[in-house]
Amino acid sequence: MNMKLQGWRIGQFFVWMIGLWIFIALLVAPELGLHAFWDVLIPLAPILIVFAPGLWRNVCPISTVSLFNRHRGWSMQKRLSRKRQANLTTVGMILLLVLIPLRHTLFNTNGMATAVLLLILSLTAFVLGWLYDWKSAWCAGMCPVHQVEKLYGSRAGSSYLNAHCRSCSNCSIPCPDSTVKGFVNPTANDKRGQKNGLFLCAGFPGFIWGWFQVPDYSEWNSMVQLGTVYLWPILGLLISLTLFFTLKKLLPGSSRQYLIPGFTALAVSLYYWYRIPALMGLGVYPGDGMLVDLHDSVPAYVPALIPFLLGILFFWWFLKRPLEASWLIRPEYIKRERS
Repeated sequence: MNMKLQGWRIGQFFVWMIGLWIFIALLVAPELGLHAFWDVLIPLAPILIVFAPGLWRNVCPISTVSLFNRHRGWSMQKRLSRKRQANLTTVGMILLLVLIPLRHTLFNTNGMATAVLLLILSLTAFVLGWLYDWKSAWCAGMCPVHQVEKLYGSRAGSSYLNAHCRSCSNCSIPCPDSTVKGFVNPTANDKRGQKNGLFLCAGFPGFIWGWFQVPDYSEWNSMVQLGTVYLWPILGLLISLTLFFTLKKLLPGSSRQYLIPGFTALAVSLYYWYRIPALMGLGVYPGDGMLVDLHDSVPAYVPALIPFLLGILFFWWFLKRPLEASWLIRPEYIKRERS
């Protein structure tokens, strides 16, 4: 094992240990665990995926769990057909849109529920990694975060050494890690995959906006409450979809190329527009998603200025920066018959 790969292995272990610590904290010190997961790790993830998706792909703790069997030589290494992999990516997108609203009524305030969710996702990743070859079933398939990776990670800043795949068996065609990305579902080889990617890109800005219009509930006590946490994100998603396809119809052909990167930038900008003030205790619903209470400590313009400047950076990144790098460097290719 060369020194660079050994360094990545240490990094993977370190991040996995952080994940284990958060999992234990969710069970024994729920308030600490919830803050560590929802108010530190999750807010950092989008900006990391935007600027360094390859770094995230190398150290993601659930990815480490999924690929454990493959690294040990215990995986059955079954080949996924493109149709089945497309099915898994569709499931992943549905999971993303179903689980995010449940944060308000279940996961944001319940350490046990969040721990169970992480355990289920980790076990699913472990089983899929045991059954199927390399990243095909989880990291490039069913993982809900992968749907966001394909969207936010479409303008990678640089390519990193692939710290998981020692050789390429073409488990996913094309490989999402080593292909220079386009904007809509870069791993799609079928019309359904392209439609899924376009749907998420067009609808995600409104979905994010709608999510931030709902408060956290300390407990789930009615179906009306459950309906509320889904109503606003779905309403926002529909508005966003309508706006996207209206603009697509009205704009001249030369301007349509900016729609997908523009809506991608809008989605991540909206997230931080709401999330950064909330972390300071200055969100739409004060106290929800708060990491530290700064409402008496910072000037009134600061909570708006930081996400505004970030938004300018995101729009430049997606609209003006050249498309030039894959997430990871492809390892040596080993030809293998597809079963």
